[in-house]
Amino acid sequence: MRANAFAQGVLLAGSMVLTGCTVAVVGSPAPEISAASAGSGSPLDPVVVQDDVRRALTRDFRISGVTNVTCPSGVPAILHLTLFCSATIDGTTSSVPVTITSDDGSYEVGRPF
Repeated sequence: MRANAFAQGVLLAGSMVLTGCTVAVVGSPAPEISAASAGSGSPLDPVVVQDDVRRALTRDFRISGVTNVTCPSGVPAILHLTLFCSATIDGTTSSVPVTITSDDGSYEVGRPF
């Protein structure tokens, strides 16, 4: 019985760690952005992505002090591909994940880190 209680404790602790990792995503859904490309495999327009990232950070995530958002150019719109933009937030540079969510090039902006 003691070994079983220990195993349950380990499982519970593991669940707590996983939940802690996903709280930001569940508590604040990543904003879904419509396509910024001509279709599957076509490159995303980095200027459009940068504007969308800035908008998502300030409006959807309610982060103030967002300046100088830059995203890589030439990134193809491939399903599940994640690119990383950089954003200066209150003078500190942060990475912002942007994940392609559909074949048409739609994507979601994640929380900066």
